[in-house]
Amino acid sequence: MPTFTFSKPIEDVEEPILLEEDWQRAKIAAPPAIAPNKAKQADPESEKAGDNLEIALCLLEGEANGRRFKLYLPWPSLADEGKYDGIGMKVSDAKMERIADFTVKFGGIVEGTDVMLEENMEGYVYVTRGLDQQGQRMINSVDPFAGFKSVEELETEGEIAIESYAD
Repeated sequence: MPTFTFSKPIEDVEEPILLEEDWQRAKIAAPPAIAPNKAKQADPESEKAGDNLEIALCLLEGEANGRRFKLYLPWPSLADEGKYDGIGMKVSDAKMERIADFTVKFGGIVEGTDVMLEENMEGYVYVTRGLDQQGQRMINSVDPFAGFKSVEELETEGEIAIESYAD
C-alpha cells in the first residue's frame, strides 16, 4: 500500500480561529462571475435552479487579515418575476437591489441593466458566526442580508463615534 506523508502530525492540526461578529474590511480577490447555484448544478430543471453572482473576498485588517470568503448573491431570473418575498417585493427586484447595494458600496457602478465590478474593489461586509452546513462546527461567514458598507461610510461612522466619545 502506498504511503503519503504530511509535513506535520495530524495531532498538530489547529482548529480555525473564529472571528467576532462585526464589520470587516474586504477586497474583491478575483474577478466576479455568474455561475450556476448548487440546485442548478444538480438538476437544471429544478424550481430552485438559478445562478449566483460569485464574489471571492479577502479580509484586510487585524487578525482577520488574509481570511477568504466566497459571497454568493442570487442572480435574478425570469422565474422570480411572478414571486414575491415576505414584504411584498418581487423576488427579482430584491435580488437586484442586494447586488446593486454590494456593487455601489464596493465602488462599482450600477447603470440601467449593467453592473460593473472588478477585482481589488474594497468595502465592508458583516461577518457572523454559525454552524457549517453539516451542523458540526462553528464557522464564520458573510451575512448578505446585513447589507454592505463603503469604506468612506464606515470610516465616517468611526470618526463620529470618536468625536461623540470625546465630548
